[in-house]
Amino acid sequence: MKHLKNTLLVILFTQLFAGCDNDLDVIDDYKETPVIYGLLNLSDSIQYIRVQKAYLGVGNALLMAQYSDSIYYDTAFTQLYLEEFINGISKDTDTLVPDFSISKDEGLFVNSPHVIYRTPTEFLNSQAQYKLIFNNKKSGKTVTGTTKLVGKLLTPPILGLNEIDIPVDNTFSIKITPVANGKIYGLQIFFNYAEEKKSNNPIHNYEYKSISYILPNIVNNNTSSIQPLTFSFFGGDFYSYIGSRLPIDTSISRPAQLTSLDFKFTIGAEDFYIYYSINQPNNSITQNIPDFTNLVDGKGIFSSRNKRTFPNYKLKSNSISTLLNSTYTYGRFE
Repeated sequence: MKHLKNTLLVILFTQLFAGCDNDLDVIDDYKETPVIYGLLNLSDSIQYIRVQKAYLGVGNALLMAQYSDSIYYDTAFTQLYLEEFINGISKDTDTLVPDFSISKDEGLFVNSPHVIYRTPTEFLNSQAQYKLIFNNKKSGKTVTGTTKLVGKLLTPPILGLNEIDIPVDNTFSIKITPVANGKIYGLQIFFNYAEEKKSNNPIHNYEYKSISYILPNIVNNNTSSIQPLTFSFFGGDFYSYIGSRLPIDTSISRPAQLTSLDFKFTIGAEDFYIYYSINQPNNSITQNIPDFTNLVDGKGIFSSRNKRTFPNYKLKSNSISTLLNSTYTYGRFE
């Protein structure tokens, strides 16, 4: 969060110049700033939205981050709604409820209690636009945001088959049909394999693992077009990557016939794309991140994305032979 980063910098500079006889008070009057992250997903039955608050105070910011009331609102005084609009007309409203059951990894911020808000029922309509409304009843603070939903991805033609062949000396391509409100498209291919220590035991004890192969994102600059979008990569690069992640180990058995592929697509709306783009690391000396939000009177992002995974595609015999015999993966499978 940029606001938090700025807060930490202010406090660090305050401590650095504590010995100076200056009358400047860098801790200004507190301004309530809700920080909200929500990505609606048509493919999920339950929607989750995170609500926190930016904080500022006198003292150690890292210590304050360990107190839940520095970060989270008191749920007794908060309200969070999703209001559904179709053709500009309000049709329905769903109240999100606090959920304390989802654990948070340990880190800089307090991890218990960890609160996130969820819809109590399946709610989304693919034809609707949604307005998020957050209200702090204690202070009267209100934050709003709106988004359209990213449509569901149809099955790409090549994934209508049961087996996949990735040629070692040619390009492999997947064509997809653009979806409603989809701006940025991502594809992650999981290469699944099984391995075990070699032994005389006739009972196999395989450990199942995966290697993730991520393709460059596609940005659709003409969201009204129905022209296919194409993910492609050179097969040799794919096998080279697999080989680089699997060292040759003669004590380990990896049956080539037990390999498979999962194809995971992620599609984001335009506001999600903007937020994602400006928060990417850059190579310049100046690392300031533009302060983008599509929320009114708050910080964060309220947008939409959609995910769909096509799992468990077996490799055709040509690809199995490549795993066994190509210079990229020779000696790693049997």
